[in-house]
Amino acid sequence: MVDGLPWYTLLYGEYSSRDAAKRAIKALPQTIQQYGPFVRDIADIKRSSTPEMTRVN
Repeated sequence: MVDGLPWYTLLYGEYSSRDAAKRAIKALPQTIQQYGPFVRDIADIKRSSTPEMTRVN
């Protein structure tokens, strides 16, 4: 929960570098970019206070 609302993390692809991941964000449709996607290392996600992951595809 963030500010009392559910928080979901969506993993989108695997990239060779942080810059490559940032370029992929810039290539997303504006309707997705409006949500403010950002690059985060999978290790950081696993170390977070709520690292539960569920694969949906």
